[in-house]
Amino acid sequence: MGLQDEFNEAVDGIKDLHFKPTKPNHYAPFFETTIRYLGGILSAYALSGHHVLFRLADEMGQLLIPAFDGTESGLPAYSVNVETLVLFPLILALLTLQQRQDAGGCR
Repeated sequence: MGLQDEFNEAVDGIKDLHFKPTKPNHYAPFFETTIRYLGGILSAYALSGHHVLFRLADEMGQLLIPAFDGTESGLPAYSVNVETLVLFPLILALLTLQQRQDAGGCR
């Protein structure tokens, strides 16, 4: 597509980026974060070879690893707090959703 200059400018713009929580008690949904963010960064790295993208993917992957810790099945938890490394299991996510629906908050 001929957008190398734009791509290189975008990579330069994120070279100092680090993944940090944006608000207290924020949980990153494991599946969504993996397929959208981590997958996108790894795809961009695979196509470009920019080491900045590899570093970002590695940093994000390290933050998501705790999702596998503490689960009996070895499958990842629904989400993980990237600051405290506390897991939010799927059952709690489903209960929270049910409570919101019962309260009339989600339909």
